[in-house]
Amino acid sequence: MRRIQRIVDGVQESLGVDDPPVSSDRTPWSGFLIEKLSARTEPVGCVWLPSDILMIHTGPGRVRYGTGRTPHDYRLARGTVFVCPRHYEIQSPRVEGERQRIVVELSGPLVGRLFGDDRRFAKPNFLHLVKKEDKVVSCFIDEMLAELDRGCPSGPTFSEYASLSLLSYLRARYSGAGSVELVDRRLSAEQLSRVSDWVRSHLDSEISLAGLAALLGQSPFEFARMFKKATGLSPHRFVMQERIRESERLLREKRLPLAEIGLAVGFCNQSHFTYAFRRAVGTTPGRYQLQATEG
Repeated sequence: MRRIQRIVDGVQESLGVDDPPVSSDRTPWSGFLIEKLSARTEPVGCVWLPSDILMIHTGPGRVRYGTGRTPHDYRLARGTVFVCPRHYEIQSPRVEGERQRIVVELSGPLVGRLFGDDRRFAKPNFLHLVKKEDKVVSCFIDEMLAELDRGCPSGPTFSEYASLSLLSYLRARYSGAGSVELVDRRLSAEQLSRVSDWVRSHLDSEISLAGLAALLGQSPFEFARMFKKATGLSPHRFVMQERIRESERLLREKRLPLAEIGLAVGFCNQSHFTYAFRRAVGTTPGRYQLQATEG
């Protein structure tokens, strides 16, 4: 299993101790590597990280360490945000109190797949910081953990878009480079029609953000922005909308088992079909089918 790493006195090891209770690497998740881990507490000397990381603390505690000649001493609370740039060196870290953290690795091959040749995101130039709370980050993390807990039923359009959006937000908020000036463009009617037709004819397949972007020869980042500008929806929301719309048609017109209808429109199991359908329509697929039959 792939783990988030750190370098201690020149030796590479996992950032947390033991087997993490939550790891995206044990699921079909195709976004950034996420772990819920227990921080190491043994005394060490020089520590640095080979990747940019985002860390969310899960309870009260304290962390002390040095950077160069500067000492740092932070009181932590549930939701405290810690951003650490790759290759940022700290000395003699000491951890007290709650040891569990949610950690997201913000580097790696996924960045290249999502942002293409855009160097502004390949090296986002994050600042080292500890922030008491960031409600936007907490919302991102809560949604990602909920998706992991359900077994990633929303597929790669969700995990890729969530990772892309999180990195874009962090870069704008916590990067020395500042916000990125983006060209205000949207998909043309022909491009939108091409993507929409492809989605509707492949609802029973796994649909990824990268795959949709490739239809138009764009990076997922560029495509997602232009798609939302044209439709008002994220690609993931659009795919989900089309799956629900087609499932409603099948429930009205076909005498098929619910599980078969769910699979036909791309839901991995009946449980996720029921969850997504009720959330969108306000009732279960079974009740919807019964009402359609009685009407």
